[in-house]
Amino acid sequence: GGAAGLGGGGGRGDGEYVKLGGFLPPSLHPAIVDSGTTFVYASTPVWRAVLSALKPHLPRVEPERGSRACSWFASTDALDAMPRLQLVFEAAPDRPLLIGPRQYMVEFPRPHSGGKVGRYYCLAVFDNGGGGTVIGASILRYRETVFDLEASTITFVDADCGSITPQTSYLRDAFSFSSCGKAGGGARGGGKGGGGARHHNGTARRAEKRHARLHGARQRRHSMRE
Repeated sequence: GGAAGLGGGGGRGDGEYVKLGGFLPPSLHPAIVDSGTTFVYASTPVWRAVLSALKPHLPRVEPERGSRACSWFASTDALDAMPRLQLVFEAAPDRPLLIGPRQYMVEFPRPHSGGKVGRYYCLAVFDNGGGGTVIGASILRYRETVFDLEASTITFVDADCGSITPQTSYLRDAFSFSSCGKAGGGARGGGKGGGGARHHNGTARRAEKRHARLHGARQRRHSMRE
């Protein structure tokens, strides 16, 4: 089970969240986390609800083929002013997964023309028909994701993208480690398993059963039981 909500607070999650309407909780099922999928895919009613909730907050909706919602942002402050989303999981209702605008919006570079300034971003949530929810790599940016097969849990830890190192990382004995690049995001293509968000934090498929304590008072831990 689960729910989706939209929050204000200048994109930083310090405002109240309002539950998105227009769909029933079963529309979120099944929900999977797939680091091999570039973006986020949601069933049609959930996708429509997210699209209609976020479009009014875009500085200006640019014409795009299909139903993609895109806009020029004059600054990162303008991007950060977008609302924040949260996913609430039945197994951990008190620890929702918070999704900021730098995660659900992805930069698609465009040439500047007609007086356009800033950077071009599109909403990286797409229609999955009746296929449920796929949490892809764009949502895993700016956080570490631990797949603990023994405990059957997935843990999301907010991370400082610019300064994270193997010594400050939450991961221990990770299968691989790679820090993300500069802020802003970016994509070179779209589609399940194709293209790719340019940066997301180190993702481990193997981690010790006992993890070290979180580094930094501002990091938050969100766990979802499969």
